[in-house]
Amino acid sequence: CWVVIVMLGVSALIDRFEAALFLIQFLGGLYLVWFGITMFFGAKGNDQLITETSSFSIFTSFLAGMVLTFGDTKAIIFYASVLPWLIDLPALTSQDIVLIVAITALTVGSVKILYAILATKIVTQYDWYPAIRYYAHKLAGACFVVAGTYFISLIPY
Repeated sequence: CWVVIVMLGVSALIDRFEAALFLIQFLGGLYLVWFGITMFFGAKGNDQLITETSSFSIFTSFLAGMVLTFGDTKAIIFYASVLPWLIDLPALTSQDIVLIVAITALTVGSVKILYAILATKIVTQYDWYPAIRYYAHKLAGACFVVAGTYFISLIPY
């Protein structure tokens, strides 16, 4: 979805409005920091969340994953910054766009399916040992804080 938006000219808009790109990058970094802090300090409450989500149907989980993927705002920043360097966007034909969308869907979808399979195995295999989950959330939260802080430090002011 984001690939099509970028190919249709959003990258040109971001180039024209550098202040908007700065704001998006800064808010993205702050979001990562906030998410990390809430994950770090909310690690104890996540046991209930994992138990509740295990009762969802495959269709509901698939639908939730699709909504999450299409609402991925950091993807537009990635595609807007990378695609113009790799591809001559004005020279694209409709067949090129279909091919790029198919390749992107296949690669991103494959990785996300692999993540879902591995996450399910990890949760079911280590469900008997809540300390692993607790410390994994602490570590993941700290990594998000570090990543968000690093991302903010890279923004040219």
